[in-house]
Amino acid sequence: MFGKVVLKSNHEYGGVALWSPYTYDAKQGGLKITATAQDIDAEIPIMMVVDADFGKKHPELVAKCLAVYIRAVEAQLKDPMALVADYKDFYEKYSGRTYDDNFLLYDLNHHIVIDMKNQLRLFETTNNSKSAVSRIKDSLVKNLMLIIKFFEKDNFMTNVSNRIKNQQYITDRYLKIAYENYYVDENGQRPDN
Repeated sequence: MFGKVVLKSNHEYGGVALWSPYTYDAKQGGLKITATAQDIDAEIPIMMVVDADFGKKHPELVAKCLAVYIRAVEAQLKDPMALVADYKDFYEKYSGRTYDDNFLLYDLNHHIVIDMKNQLRLFETTNNSKSAVSRIKDSLVKNLMLIIKFFEKDNFMTNVSNRIKNQQYITDRYLKIAYENYYVDENGQRPDN
């Protein structure tokens, strides 16, 4: 979160939550970081959302999509430099700006991504404790409830909140299908089943 200095005398509060590359642009423009997710012990997961009916009817297609996504994640982990040209093209289309290769490599190296096996581990429970995904879900629900208070008449937000609360909507089902049927490691090998 970036923001201006708050002066209590005039009660002006300002801030904005940004995502890369705008975080770097904001710093260059003189804005200061007031808080990060880590500062407030918050999780900001990237979720893949699929329509429930579509997922039930086409689980293999959803799994194939996840397998392709995970391949890109693992390519980033293995050799971020190999992705710089594609990343440059993406940022030009996404932000309308051109960034130099050094910045792009820095940004790729500082985006936290998780490989397939660790994605699956996030769903595991040990010693009767909640999985990492369950803890993230709890955090999302708490934070989403704060947002919903501002949109009380918005049924869409209420429906999203209710689905996040329901564990059946946050699942590793498609990730497991992707791993078992479509995943290949960096050497082109299938996992032992």
